[in-house]
Amino acid sequence: MVLLEIARLAQDRGVRNIDLELVRLAAIAAFVEHGHHTVHEVLTSAQMWAAHANVGDKLTYDNSYRRYRSISPLTEPELRGVVPSSRFPDERMNKPDFSASAARHPVPAAPSTLLHPQQAVPAVRRHANEMNYASVRR
Repeated sequence: MVLLEIARLAQDRGVRNIDLELVRLAAIAAFVEHGHHTVHEVLTSAQMWAAHANVGDKLTYDNSYRRYRSISPLTEPELRGVVPSSRFPDERMNKPDFSASAARHPVPAAPSTLLHPQQAVPAVRRHANEMNYASVRR
């Protein structure tokens, strides 16, 4: 989001020809390469930033099983060339019930069974006391 905001501010101050889609690709390249974020996180945050900054629909994100096929400005054949074995993840799933109609639906949300961090603290303290790690704190 910060990179996109900097690019927008540069455009507002007269810098021409800044393509926000290319800035998003640069963020994917930098953050995924170094393990800071996933492609999904970069694409989701770019879409959220675009909605907040009212810059149009150039940074939309198809959050479905076919998500890696549509990262503009790259075309599907260009993206296929980046993928090992030239097969997208949805093609590698090999599930018998996976169909074209299922591919258009959003990916199911993660289960909401995760503990809130504040709820997890007593369990950590209890485990630390059982293991005689008195120095482990919140």
